[in-house]
Amino acid sequence: MPSVQIGQKLAGPADEIYTISDFLGRGAFGEVYRAVSDVSGNVMAVKLLAIGEMADESTRRALLNEMKAAKEISHRNVVQVLHVNEGGSSTIGPYVCMEYVSGGNLAAVIRAQKKANTKIPLTRALEMMIDIAQGLRAVNTKLVHRDVKPDNILIEGTALKIADFGIAKFIDESTRSHTFKGGQHIAYMAPEGWVAEKNTFKIDVYAAGIVFFEILSLEHPFIAGIKDLGNFLEWERSHLFDSCPDVRKLRSEAPIAMVQLITRMTAKRPQDRPDWDDVLQVLSNPTLETSAETNGTIAPALEAAIASAVAKKQKQERMSLENAQQLADQARFVGLYKRVCEDLLQRFIQPVEQFNRSFQFGQITIAEDTSTGFSLARYCIPTGSQITICFFPRSRME
Repeated sequence: MPSVQIGQKLAGPADEIYTISDFLGRGAFGEVYRAVSDVSGNVMAVKLLAIGEMADESTRRALLNEMKAAKEISHRNVVQVLHVNEGGSSTIGPYVCMEYVSGGNLAAVIRAQKKANTKIPLTRALEMMIDIAQGLRAVNTKLVHRDVKPDNILIEGTALKIADFGIAKFIDESTRSHTFKGGQHIAYMAPEGWVAEKNTFKIDVYAAGIVFFEILSLEHPFIAGIKDLGNFLEWERSHLFDSCPDVRKLRSEAPIAMVQLITRMTAKRPQDRPDWDDVLQVLSNPTLETSAETNGTIAPALEAAIASAVAKKQKQERMSLENAQQLADQARFVGLYKRVCEDLLQRFIQPVEQFNRSFQFGQITIAEDTSTGFSLARYCIPTGSQITICFFPRSRME
């Protein structure tokens, strides 16, 4: 149920008064409406910010700061933020006025193409990728978007526009304490997001690589390995340890340059991913466009050699990630085993303390030793007896 009535008046850009005409839906952090200027007839989208639902004033201020930062970004491939009202002069609370984009979003296009069992033409796919890369390069001059996904890529005519800065973060790390700390959609979250490492614009590169794969194949690259789409742990494992598959398995005519680019963009280590200038250089290469138009290449033998090298690189990456997952699983098991051992030792604390308070002829002392490679605790009893508890290293039990 919308919280604002149709016909509600509000102040917009250039002090024009706008009238709410339609409820468009709910975004990441509030409701979205369509509004029309009473004077000029200009149309814009109005996003209410659910500030009241946020825990503290610093979080609320952070979100408003990011809306203001987004207002400074002006690019044909970015939805323009036109006006930010902090709520002091508003009866509906804080809101943001944005460029109204009427052509739907990329997610709807992908669903429609998939339903029709028809791939997006390669030339059009290339245009889409260039728009996304150009838009995100502009966004990343000010912000790390942090929620790149097909739903947040809008369409106006033939142009794609990056939208929804609801969980963005300033690109300047010195301002991190003043910026909103949201979380990405689990299907697009880069590995560093799962392990709480520093977030840079490379997380947007990673998410865009997944989107590029979807544009070409109409499938998410990791979906085949996910049994439960709502399972947080399954997505975490996939993003950390599953290599991005070769998109040619789903789109055989995809140019080898696109395959390589997507592989690089979805690399697990941020430093292995390209920057936006590099991405656009690949996408703007005339030979790539020729390949997309003709479903072939100028030098087939050369492409075959490159494809062979790419396949070898992908195999090495899969093996490396499999080893990394085994090591991570082993470390997780050892950590769990240690916690179980520590929990068992904790059960002796209270009885020992009670004994020491009640017995007047000495105290039980405890000596711990891990020098032999396994946990060992000696309980020396005043009567001269000794109890030793050992926890030996164990391999993982299947």
